[in-house]
Amino acid sequence: MSWFWLDVPLMALFFLATAGIPMWLVLRHPETGPARTSRSTRLDATPQSVPVVVMSSAAADRELIRA
Repeated sequence: MSWFWLDVPLMALFFLATAGIPMWLVLRHPETGPARTSRSTRLDATPQSVPVVVMSSAAADRELIRA
């Protein structure tokens, strides 16, 4: 008997634990939904301003001249 067939029951145990425990937790509490954040959806929809830093260099000037 090879070592592979000795490892198959152990692999099956780890696979069932990896897939089964989260599934059991989901099925145990089906009424709960995703967690809500304290921010409103209106604040999430507004765009955020991002500061723009402009640096000048000789290489950047050459790139602008080529374009």
